[in-house]
Amino acid sequence: MGVVRTIFLFLRVFITNRSTIAAENLALRHQLGVVQRVGGTSAAAKA
Repeated sequence: MGVVRTIFLFLRVFITNRSTIAAENLALRHQLGVVQRVGGTSAAAKA
């Protein structure tokens, strides 16, 4: 029974991490789209 529980916990962690990465990817794509639409550059890029 311990093996089944271990596999379940491993899959749960894998799925959770994958969804977290997907959410972060979505947020970064949104930020990139806003920057491209506005056409702005950061202060660090100007220096």
